[in-house]
Amino acid sequence: MNKESQKNTINESIGEIAFTEKRILNLLEMLNISTTGSINVIEEKTHTPTDKSVVIEYPNDGCVGQNQILLNVKRGQPVCDQVYDAGYQNGSVCHQRIILFTGGNILDDKFNPSADVDTVKCLVDAMNRFDLDIYLVKISHDSTNSNCDYEILAQPDSHSEFSRAECPSKEKFTEAEFWEVYFWGYDNWIEATPFELGFDSNHEYGQCFPIGDFEIET
Repeated sequence: MNKESQKNTINESIGEIAFTEKRILNLLEMLNISTTGSINVIEEKTHTPTDKSVVIEYPNDGCVGQNQILLNVKRGQPVCDQVYDAGYQNGSVCHQRIILFTGGNILDDKFNPSADVDTVKCLVDAMNRFDLDIYLVKISHDSTNSNCDYEILAQPDSHSEFSRAECPSKEKFTEAEFWEVYFWGYDNWIEATPFELGFDSNHEYGQCFPIGDFEIET
């Protein structure tokens, strides 16, 4: 099998696992997201051979207009790119954003420091402070069963700490990702999970060197 055929097979498998109408409706019901009428897929995007997203639309219950939901599913571990896409790209105008991952080990994750459940969970929690309505869900599928099992690892609070208008910019997000994941988080230089303390638009980053009981920042 050539690389292009293998890529198509992987993508089709991801779509078959997560993006059938029945499974989408089951997932929304499990997350207590009510829908009336049918759902329509209005956009599909393949990010990588192991990462695919769709935007679905459904009638707004009791109101004029439609609601949109982003669903992004990835094989292996969740990554920060899924959160960035949910907040700033494909999911930027959606009402809810659902990030799914299958767990397990894949080759791409081995070379991606952000491919870590705890890191992405803390990042989702940090972003949900700004009313982004992001869910992080682990999806399990048995080929002998038509249903999927879901484990919710992070979800929106009933009352957000800040408004969506106060959400950090794209530039602040990527700056935070660099320092939290690729600088301080590399080889566990700082003994804390990246994004554990959250961040906002006013957060300042810089080098910090521990010396005894003191820290020197540059």
